[in-house]
Amino acid sequence: MESGNQPPILNDLLVTHSIGDHIHDTTKWTRFLAIVIIICLSLFLLLVIAAGSTIVSTMNTAYPGLSDMGNLVWVIVIVFFLVFGALAFFLLRFSIYARRGLEMRNQNLFNEGLKALKIYFIIYGVFLILSVFANAFSLLSL
Repeated sequence: MESGNQPPILNDLLVTHSIGDHIHDTTKWTRFLAIVIIICLSLFLLLVIAAGSTIVSTMNTAYPGLSDMGNLVWVIVIVFFLVFGALAFFLLRFSIYARRGLEMRNQNLFNEGLKALKIYFIIYGVFLILSVFANAFSLLSL
């Protein structure tokens, strides 16, 4: 009898040595990318802290009609950090848990890693769809 709502093919799915090697290589690259994203976000945060008020005042001088947009800039920066910080977090989480799950042959750790990768792609997909709509809207307003 089947357990849960899973198709019968997924009940006894095994990770072969070849697939394990590919996933292990993938965890190395995702860890590298996550660390690069975290470093870039940290440098951008330092830039915003150091020159944030200068950027807002320059924007107010260049576009005097938009003098109240300084708060909007801060909201955009915060959303940017939250989205890309979450993406980096889930990539790093995937790389750690999937690698440990493979090395220890622990199915629960491996599944946690895959769950983190799934959440990463959900966040990335939502952000991508919102970006496509924003670009389409800007093209239509020309």
